[in-house]
Amino acid sequence: QAREDRFVASIMSQRVAAVVVTYNLSEANMRTLAGWGIPMVFVDCSVPNGYAQYSSITTDSFQGSHDMGLHLASHGYKRWAFVGHTNTWSSRKPRQAGFEAAAATAGCSVDIIEGMNSSATSCEAVSAYLIEKPRDEWPEVFYASNTVLLHGIFEALRRRSLSVPDDLAVVAFDDFEWAEMIDPPVTVVDQDIVTIGRAAGARLLQQIKSTNAVGEELILKPTLKVRQSCGCGRIKGFAGR
Repeated sequence: QAREDRFVASIMSQRVAAVVVTYNLSEANMRTLAGWGIPMVFVDCSVPNGYAQYSSITTDSFQGSHDMGLHLASHGYKRWAFVGHTNTWSSRKPRQAGFEAAAATAGCSVDIIEGMNSSATSCEAVSAYLIEKPRDEWPEVFYASNTVLLHGIFEALRRRSLSVPDDLAVVAFDDFEWAEMIDPPVTVVDQDIVTIGRAAGARLLQQIKSTNAVGEELILKPTLKVRQSCGCGRIKGFAGR
């Protein structure tokens, strides 16, 4: 909270023209920014209650995770693990819920691992999880709720000399530039950040130009990008081994 307060204070002192918000701000800071009439758009998170004048640009995280789960089920995986980012971020709940809904449909189990929002925390959480669980009860696939946590998962598996996807499959929410460059290329839910960025910029420009701009909710449809880390078209090898 203290860090957020300092950041908002800095925004105010610099007299910024607009703000892109990517997580749920405290009510006090929302009141401050709104009171100064600073244009805002919410990206990857919903607009707080009482601030309908602002727009949000989000991805259908539930559907994206649901599609990923059904794809994993098609591989025959029955034991899944979800490595989730911080619960205070509004994108966490639908990503987990969609994955769990797919598991329920397919008759699969899901273990939840708290990765917070850092690679180091994710790595330690996954490492501890693998140590505590008997090998025959390990999940067949890890699903990272963002790419920061994906990095931690890969590091945890590398430390144990585990091969992806021969020993464990690994997939993630959100595409990234190097997803096709590592071995194996990573299967992801692509929320198309370029389209999100353009839409957010357009909404901010509307707010800057007109004080009467009306808030709207834009929910984009994600795409499942199937590569090899899930087990499709496997070529032997694993980066970092």
